[in-house]
Amino acid sequence: MPRLSLPALLLSTLLLTPAHADKLDQASAFISKGDYDQAIALLRPEARSSNTEAWYLQGNAYAGKDKGKKAARWLEKAARAGHYDAATQLGKMYASGHGVALDPNQAAYWFQQATAIAEAEGEEEDDCE
Repeated sequence: MPRLSLPALLLSTLLLTPAHADKLDQASAFISKGDYDQAIALLRPEARSSNTEAWYLQGNAYAGKDKGKKAARWLEKAARAGHYDAATQLGKMYASGHGVALDPNQAAYWFQQATAIAEAEGEEEDDCE
């Protein structure tokens, strides 16, 4: 078995490590601590790369900063891409009027979308069995 040099081993490890997952975990930790600006800065490149989890976290960060319209835009983007938690959170925002205008119709729509996402995910899991 060929031996890899230390630099080659480190490089291969870096290339195989999902860096974006680390960024998302870090951003989530920043959000949990209330450091929304740090989270947004960390998420910006991930959000540009069509990462639905980054969109969802970006929405949470803006919600934490009481920027409801921006939060709703990011959450809607994630929800339309099939992110269950984003659809649920949007439903809650519209149901409570927190960060967006109170709108029972929009709340119902997003809760229905969340249900449809959950059902589709359940069907996908059933197909794997």
